[in-house]
Amino acid sequence: MDDDKVRSGNAARQRDDARRERDQARRERDESVSQLGVARAEVDILRAAEEVRELFIGVLAHDLSNPLAAIRSTADVMLRRGELPDLEYKATARIASSATRALRMIEQLLDFTRSRLGGGLPIHRGAADLARICRQMLDEIQAAHPDRDLLLKATGNCSGTWDADRLAQLVGNLVSNAIDHGDSHTPVRTRAIDEGDVVVLEVSNRGAPIPPDLLPTVFEAFRRRTTGNAPSRGLGLGLFIAQQIAHAHGGTIEVESSAEHRTTTVTVRLPRSG
Repeated sequence: MDDDKVRSGNAARQRDDARRERDQARRERDESVSQLGVARAEVDILRAAEEVRELFIGVLAHDLSNPLAAIRSTADVMLRRGELPDLEYKATARIASSATRALRMIEQLLDFTRSRLGGGLPIHRGAADLARICRQMLDEIQAAHPDRDLLLKATGNCSGTWDADRLAQLVGNLVSNAIDHGDSHTPVRTRAIDEGDVVVLEVSNRGAPIPPDLLPTVFEAFRRRTTGNAPSRGLGLGLFIAQQIAHAHGGTIEVESSAEHRTTTVTVRLPRSG
């Protein structure tokens, strides 16, 4: 009889233990589900806020472009007339240069918004010559930086089926970045190289190397590198947009920075056709 009572008591305790374990497991499961729901809601809120922010940036940039374009065109007309005294001519030239730089920033903001909200930058392919694009862009940049030495070397056939306007933007961003961060007394070197099915673009400058811990982030949006005590003059979108353009063409882009040689090189590899 006593054995029966012991067995019965043990069975009851086992049932109670099993019930408590089930209740505890149920509570933990419900708590996990609740926490997951809260986390998803927070992610949704952050995503919605990010989309609103990027949409606001796009609308603001679009609305600012028209008055700035009017300022630049008016300054250009005044400069072309050639009737300004020296002091007024220099002031007007600064207005035109600043408006051009502001418009370039706005274009980058619009491209950033398109790439984030629209799934990448749109491109329109056609026959294009990378060497010719490089020459044209270097001529334009040289006019804005007459004191800088901009060198170009093109080898072989550098033509392909690309978006010429986007490649001009790519070259402009890379060369402008090299000017901003390179030693002012050293040249910026641009190379367009025929490598069979691929055409390679290289832009290099001498100067303070990029620290190794920053290399993985150089193509992130709004990353602004400093040179000495001077902050970058841009928004930190130039390399991001360059990466988006390269990827839109099915290409790759990478950066190498040598502390030993004080040289930073950005290399873009573009398939001749998509």
